[in-house]
Amino acid sequence: MMRSFFEGWRFPVAAVTLLLGAVVLMGSTLLVPPSAGAAYAFAEDFKRWCFGYDAATGSFEWAYLWMYLVQPLLVAGLILVVWRAPVAWAWHFIRGRVVRFAALVLLATASLGFTLPAMFPPSTPADTSAFPGDSIRTALEAEPFELVNQASQPLRLADLRGRIVVVTAVYASCHDTCPQIVTQIKTSLSELSPEERAQVTVVAITLDPRKDTPEMLAMMADLHGVEAPSWNSVTGEPAVVEAILDRYGFARVRNEETGAIEHANLVHVIDRDGRIAFRFSLGPLQQAWLTEALRLVINESTTDADGPASGMGVTPRSDRSGGGSEGGRATRSGRVLPTPDAEGNA
Repeated sequence: MMRSFFEGWRFPVAAVTLLLGAVVLMGSTLLVPPSAGAAYAFAEDFKRWCFGYDAATGSFEWAYLWMYLVQPLLVAGLILVVWRAPVAWAWHFIRGRVVRFAALVLLATASLGFTLPAMFPPSTPADTSAFPGDSIRTALEAEPFELVNQASQPLRLADLRGRIVVVTAVYASCHDTCPQIVTQIKTSLSELSPEERAQVTVVAITLDPRKDTPEMLAMMADLHGVEAPSWNSVTGEPAVVEAILDRYGFARVRNEETGAIEHANLVHVIDRDGRIAFRFSLGPLQQAWLTEALRLVINESTTDADGPASGMGVTPRSDRSGGGSEGGRATRSGRVLPTPDAEGNA
């Protein structure tokens, strides 16, 4: 029975119907009006995580739109080409059965789509008043480095002294958590005022220095809609980059079967004195805390450029951890488990 299912007309009809239904459902999230309540909140979350939606600018990551909305159509076309003979026969001789079968598959797909908002409640912004601030702050000296950004320009951490620096690690061919890391940082930056954003520089160190040339990193930067000098995707000699990643606690391991790099999801916030003030991972709470941490160190820096502002209650503690641990846990499946936050949430 299974063999006849895959060799006959039912499998291609079911697969094509599922793909077309999924495209319609995902595309419909672009059209949900604000008056739709919970459905609109779910659509906003879906667009942000799947389409790289930036609520501040209304822009999307077009590569994600292509991946989720166009590629399924290409796969559906390929299926029809491969199974053209049984599909053509069924359409010619038993068209009514084909239509009823496709309608049942489409109904099941639509039912699942309409129940998703209830199954996965939309995330709500964390209560930013709960940001622990001083209790999760560190005063670790940021290790110096000199690398090359996506514009083939040298970038030294020492040259950024006096600015707020966000340091993370991603790589160009990553399609799992790296886009989420970039989106999370972009979201936090979008929540700052233009004056605050102007004081922040992002440095994204490649996790794959043997493959990520400045040209590759430039394509990644274009994909995510970021550019130097405010956002620097950097690389260098593999041995040098690997040593820097180690010093900053970016745990990683390459999956020999897939070639993917399983890595920690880690974001450092460096203050103007060159100290790692906070460390975060992925998740809505971590993103909200990242925004608050940036505001905190920006306000300190503008108050007293030579160090934290007096009266802020910041005491250096080199033995305390940041908002997330030194790195997330890599899994056998290739996904990386988020680092627990200070409250124990993943």
